[in-house]
Amino acid sequence: MSYNNNPIKGKKKLLTTFLMSLWLVPLTIYGGIKVVDYPGRCALCHSMKPEYYTWQASTHGKAEVSCVSCHSPQGISNIIKDKLRSFKQIYYTVTNNYTSPIRIIYTVQDGACERCHDMNKRLISPSKAPDLKVPHKVHKEAGILCSKCHAGTAHGNIPDRKVSYAADYKKWNELLGKSMMSDPRYVRPQMETCMRCHTLRKATLKCKSCHPSGKLPATHKNSDFRNRSHGMMAKQGLEECNSCHGSMSDKPVEVFKEPEVFKQFLNEEVPKKQPSPLIPYARGNSFCRNCHAKRPPSHIVPGYKQSHGESASKDKTRCAVCHDNNAVSGTTGAKPVSAYGETVTLVGCSSCHPSSHSDSVQWQKGYHPYPIPTPPRLTRSCYSCHDETKCGKCHDVLK
Repeated sequence: MSYNNNPIKGKKKLLTTFLMSLWLVPLTIYGGIKVVDYPGRCALCHSMKPEYYTWQASTHGKAEVSCVSCHSPQGISNIIKDKLRSFKQIYYTVTNNYTSPIRIIYTVQDGACERCHDMNKRLISPSKAPDLKVPHKVHKEAGILCSKCHAGTAHGNIPDRKVSYAADYKKWNELLGKSMMSDPRYVRPQMETCMRCHTLRKATLKCKSCHPSGKLPATHKNSDFRNRSHGMMAKQGLEECNSCHGSMSDKPVEVFKEPEVFKQFLNEEVPKKQPSPLIPYARGNSFCRNCHAKRPPSHIVPGYKQSHGESASKDKTRCAVCHDNNAVSGTTGAKPVSAYGETVTLVGCSSCHPSSHSDSVQWQKGYHPYPIPTPPRLTRSCYSCHDETKCGKCHDVLK
């Protein structure tokens, strides 16, 4: 029997088709949205590999917080626009019509964070700094966006680290993602971020405003901490010291270089070991320099002048934190300076042990066969004529 000859059966088919459409169409749309929302979809696109693998290694990735939870705006109309934009981004990727490194053109709003986090109850004491109190409610009332402090939470600020250009996409994998998210300087808020923001906004800079108990770390309570052990600790972990004491200096001390741990993945080489920044840091940080300018107890014991040479021969680096034979006075009342930057004193070995050059001042009067730099300093060319063994007893050994 034909369709036209049985109107009742035809109506049933139309009704069945309509009902199935009501069920299948939304299901298809929902499934398509879920495919777009699925974080693994980002890894399929080479341009998003850095973002995907850093997210996977982040706290958000481990908690299975999807990309759209943070990057999708609130509101039905905004969600629809965002989904349409996602398909446009796929088109740009297929046609290779985008620029790397990729950056979001909008700021992640607090509403995205507050879907999971309650700012009214979020008074944080980090496990590694139990004395630190972070009043999130106060920051929110001041209009400070969450992303201002937590910009690296999900991706470790990789666009600013020069590791997410198009040439790097094929090198990204789970291991590199973990490596990039292992450095807390790029993932968690750092004290220098707090201090810089407080300074610009003229907010309080008092330690007790964030460290109410005023408790010192356990290592600072050792009896020999001030006059001996703190130097050894700084030598082993200066960046940890700088996390607090860097903010106590009257000017920034920029002696640290980024430990490029990711080079073994991107350039297939082991990073070269950088020289210790201990001496230039101790001289450049006014908090350290002001204390070092005072004579330590070891320098005022009876017989020190006779015994100091033996101590210096065992650890010249320790003496060099304050003393520098190459230090010269700056002009117009400037602080003493040297190759290491500022120093705390002009007292050096030559202050009590005159150089053998004093026996003959011919070089000072210009009677030297070769030009001498101003101020005079030892160079490798000096040893073309002079005895390195003799000169090296007072001068630094040249390498």
